[in-house]
Amino acid sequence: MPFAVYAPGKLVMIGEYAVLHGAPAVVAAIDRRLRIEIAPRNQGSRLNMPHLGLSGLPLEDLRDSIDTSDGRLTPAEKSQVRCVVDIINCFRRMIDFGRTAPPPMELTVDARALYSDGGIKLGLGSSAALTVAMIAGLYAHARGLKPQREVLFKHALAVHRHLQGETGSGIDVAASVFGGFSFFQQANGKDYSPPILRPIEWPAEIHMTAVWTGQPASTAQLLTDLDRFAYNQHAYYRIKMNQLITVSKRAVRALEHRDADGFIDAADQQYRLLTHLTARSGVPIITFVDQNLAAMAQNGGGVYKPSGAGGGDIGLVLTDTPEKLVAIEKTISDAGYHVLDVKWGAEGVSL
Repeated sequence: MPFAVYAPGKLVMIGEYAVLHGAPAVVAAIDRRLRIEIAPRNQGSRLNMPHLGLSGLPLEDLRDSIDTSDGRLTPAEKSQVRCVVDIINCFRRMIDFGRTAPPPMELTVDARALYSDGGIKLGLGSSAALTVAMIAGLYAHARGLKPQREVLFKHALAVHRHLQGETGSGIDVAASVFGGFSFFQQANGKDYSPPILRPIEWPAEIHMTAVWTGQPASTAQLLTDLDRFAYNQHAYYRIKMNQLITVSKRAVRALEHRDADGFIDAADQQYRLLTHLTARSGVPIITFVDQNLAAMAQNGGGVYKPSGAGGGDIGLVLTDTPEKLVAIEKTISDAGYHVLDVKWGAEGVSL
């Protein structure tokens, strides 16, 4: 019998970069959801990706490699198809031991909610949402089980880290699995001990909106470039990371004490530290667009920060009153930027 799985995207509220060094961070699940559908077949698994206009791709032919000469697929499309195939391969190798492949299925992956109308990745955690939805769906299809969230998180985190080259914290995976607002902290910095994870209440006194900068970013490339800078300028990098860690801790304490002004001030301080790091390293964490958006937010009495690794993708505007937020949103929209309509603290993965 066919069934569907929905996994939400995410926005990081505080803790970017510092979370990779053991700092606490906070992430929100949002109501933009990736959807997969699995229908059993008698033979021959097929893949459909309606957001790419692809249908009927034979998964058996794609399982071990993707034919780069296939004229139906652009490089960006091949990357997305490859990600689906890689998750299936990881599932059978890392989780479903003993199977050569899941039972035949019609697999539909629809990620339109996490992409722009032009098919550009928005930076809402699409790869993590895909991993979570796929692992949950494959569990149900291959084993007839609905995995517990803790089990799903463990497996999805391992697969996602493997596919990301063992980089990233996994905070986006946590948002897709558990939903809501979550406190997230790697137990021992960059090692792979289970992270500390718990729900956190978001103060109603903090008003916020998400803005699409119009520029897609590569988190992997930003991390690679920053690692290179850290190797060459270790002392400066360590100072900045320690400052970012301190700001993240202060922001989390503010949330725990429902101190809206304290959190907003910490978010502003994080933006300024990342601006300094950008200027010194040459790594475009804070872009010219981010600077424009930050100026508009500041002129309206709010603050701005990137959500995630920066370099484009999504930014957040935070204010202490809804009136300020409405005025800033109008200014940003009038300037040609796209304010996203999202609901914060959405439900986690559902099957």
